[in-house]
Amino acid sequence: MMRRGDGSLVFFTVLSQWSVGIVVCLAGIAVSGSPVPNTGSGPANPVLLALLLVVAATTASFLHLGNPLNAPRAMRNIVTSWLSREIFAIGLFTVCLLTALVSGRMPGGSDTYPGYLLIACSLAGLFLVWAMARVYRIPTVPSWDSGFTLLGFLSTSLCLGLATLLLFDATGVFSLAGGTRTPLAVLLVAVLLLETGAGFVNHYRLARMDTGMDGPRFSSGFFSTLLRVRSAMALVACLALLFVLRLEPFSAGAALPWLSLAAALVLAQAFAGRVLFFASYFRLGL
Repeated sequence: MMRRGDGSLVFFTVLSQWSVGIVVCLAGIAVSGSPVPNTGSGPANPVLLALLLVVAATTASFLHLGNPLNAPRAMRNIVTSWLSREIFAIGLFTVCLLTALVSGRMPGGSDTYPGYLLIACSLAGLFLVWAMARVYRIPTVPSWDSGFTLLGFLSTSLCLGLATLLLFDATGVFSLAGGTRTPLAVLLVAVLLLETGAGFVNHYRLARMDTGMDGPRFSSGFFSTLLRVRSAMALVACLALLFVLRLEPFSAGAALPWLSLAAALVLAQAFAGRVLFFASYFRLGL
C-alpha cells in the first residue's frame, strides 16, 4: 500500500500531467495548421481548464508538506536539486498558461490562440514532466529508478490531453477540424495500448525484485489485482474509441456516450496507474 501522505502526490502528478497533456495536444493542432479557438472564459476554454488543473495540482502538492510556508526555500537549490527544478518548472508553466489566456482578453486580441504561445506552454509543460520524473529517479528506490517512470508520466499526459479534446469536440464546446479528430483518436488508442503493455513489462521487472521482508508484494494481492483492473479499463476505453472511429459520418450525438465512457476510463486508469506507482515504493539501505 502507499505511504501516508502519498495520496496528495497522486493528485499532484495526475492533475499537473493532465494539464500538460491538454496544452501539448493544442500545440500539436496549432503546428498542423488548424486554428485553436479562444472559446471565452468558461470551462470550454481548454487553456483555462489546463490552468485550473495545474492550480489544483499545486494546491494538492502543498498537502504533502509539513509546513507549506517553507516551500519557497526549496528554490534555493535549483542548480543541484531536481525538486527545486520541479517547483521552478510548475511556476514557469503556470505563467505561460496565464500569458496565453490573457492574450485573447486584451483589446484587439485574436479569437484563436497564437501557435507560438501554445508551443511555449507545451515546452514548459514537458520540462515540468521531465523534472517530475527526475525527482523520482532515486537510485535507492529501484522500483522508481527506471525509464518506466518518465514513460508513465508522458503517457498519462498524452492520454488525458487527447481524451479531453475528443470529449470537448463531441460535446460541441470545442470544435476540432474534421481531419484532426480521427488521428487524435487513433493516437489515443496507440498510447493506451503502449501504456498497458509497458505496465505489464514493468510489473514483470518489479516482481523479480527482492524488496525485503517488509517490502511490497508485486506478484499477488493488491498490486497485481489493481494492475489487471487498470489494464481492463484501458482496453475497454480502446474498444469505445474504435467504435467511435467506425461511425461514418461522424455524429456527435452518437459518439458522445462512447467518448464519455472512454474519457472516464482513461482518467480512472491514470489514477490507478499512479496509485500503483506510489505503492511500489521500497528503499534499499538506510
